[in-house]
Amino acid sequence: MQLEKIFASLGENNEITFKEIEANVVSTKEYSIFNLQDAIGARKKTEAVKIAFQILEKDGIILLLAMLNKYFTSLMQIPEMLEQKLPEQMIARVVGTHPYYLKNFVAARKLFSDAKLLEISKVLFDSDVAVKSTSADHKTILLLLLQTIFSE
Repeated sequence: MQLEKIFASLGENNEITFKEIEANVVSTKEYSIFNLQDAIGARKKTEAVKIAFQILEKDGIILLLAMLNKYFTSLMQIPEMLEQKLPEQMIARVVGTHPYYLKNFVAARKLFSDAKLLEISKVLFDSDVAVKSTSADHKTILLLLLQTIFSE
């Protein structure tokens, strides 16, 4: 089916290039909250928006907000646990990740000040209230949240 679309789009040109394939094949990659966390932690705005919108369509805004709240709450806990010199296994368990991925959380935590995490927490709360008490568009709510997350 996909090959037929590619051949139909070639016209006079009989050469199939990567550009032709990319233009005619629909992406089927499914993203998870972990992909979104990685994009946020790496400050990849465009990727984060793309992933967040796919998760929004698949799982809905309530689950997405809950998982982002858990992520940022986990980031808030990291400095204290590192200061106490807790074992990585224990920190990973508290954060809710595998010890292998803990380094991503620690790196992400360095990107967000305490004040920024507090601001994000407030916007997460406001987003949750807006979803549950207004008819505001969920994509708009999500974009405003992501704007806060990525603003300096």
